[in-house]
Amino acid sequence: MLTHLHKDHIGGAPELFRECSIGTIYHGGERVPGVVPHILDSLVNAHHIPIIRVRAGDVIHIDSAVQIFVVHPDSLAVAPGGETLGGNLNNGSVVLKIQYGETSILLSGDLEREREVATVARYGNFFALGYT
Repeated sequence: MLTHLHKDHIGGAPELFRECSIGTIYHGGERVPGVVPHILDSLVNAHHIPIIRVRAGDVIHIDSAVQIFVVHPDSLAVAPGGETLGGNLNNGSVVLKIQYGETSILLSGDLEREREVATVARYGNFFALGYT
């Protein structure tokens, strides 16, 4: 899962390609120019790795015990062409709620306050521990 295209979030991806077998890449669909995104695109193409663009409301089923709920980005944060809200890549961050049995974890990337508030307003009690 690539949360967004800032170097501190995807800069380690080339090393992962060298050291690990990667079956699928999930990301929020941001498209920006730059060296690191270009390197990442080249590696994805060279290794023929499928890319899945995730959106708020998607659910990724790992197995019967683990579910990953995508709660951000929505269509306001990342446009279909990959442009981010106000050009702010942080606000295009993929936000996940991972549920493993009774344990849940919220991973928020670098989402900034304005989108945090909107996401909490949208999902409310869904973020409460144990609520699925």
